[in-house]
Amino acid sequence: MKLRSSAVFAAVFAMSASSAAIAQAAVPPLTQNYLAGSWYDNAQCKGTPFFVFDNAGNVTINEAPGSSAKANYSILGTEEVLLHSATGQFSVNIRPSNDRLLLMNDPTSGNSYEPGYRCQVPYPTAAAAPAPSVLPQAARSKPAPATPAGPPAFSGRLMVGNWAIDGDCALSTNYYANGTYLSTAGETGSWTASQDVLTMLPTGADFFDAVTLFVKPVSNDELNVHNNAFQGVLKRCP
Repeated sequence: MKLRSSAVFAAVFAMSASSAAIAQAAVPPLTQNYLAGSWYDNAQCKGTPFFVFDNAGNVTINEAPGSSAKANYSILGTEEVLLHSATGQFSVNIRPSNDRLLLMNDPTSGNSYEPGYRCQVPYPTAAAAPAPSVLPQAARSKPAPATPAGPPAFSGRLMVGNWAIDGDCALSTNYYANGTYLSTAGETGSWTASQDVLTMLPTGADFFDAVTLFVKPVSNDELNVHNNAFQGVLKRCP
């Protein structure tokens, strides 16, 4: 039977998250390289990280600013991580979402998951781009035929800015580079862009209330978006 540790571990899971960014992308596996880094309870990575993992099985748990505990950790399965120290051990479920976002919960507390954010990725899980090959001189002397430019790929950089459905800029939403948004109606929350998916979570909402839209760019200023309940066009506003 697993032993519940002292309040040091329990307090980590009592933290509330004001926002979350849930990306529907290829999910990286749970490994020590994935966990390595500092994880925060906010998308801006402000304040003190609650977990600081390395890729050698060590973790620092920050209960509060100025109060921390060191432990070891072991990955027991696709989601289970065991934290263990001289005072006992504690099991936590960690579900990777992408390189900068994970979901976690205390398995004794039910199915409620809390988000954790990382703003710097020391060991990216994505494969490195291959080095460019060197072409023979004969090939370099012949310019490649020009190809018409297609629509841009969807990305967080493309999404940053002010957007409105059908260009109705009186009802627009501004997506900021720090992962938050603000609408003209006063609605706030967090957002993330991953592959062809835009995900928004209103401030104070539960993970399951996240709104996910599939995005197909038409240009830098126009996006076709849809999900099971909505289909429309987002146009960039001043």
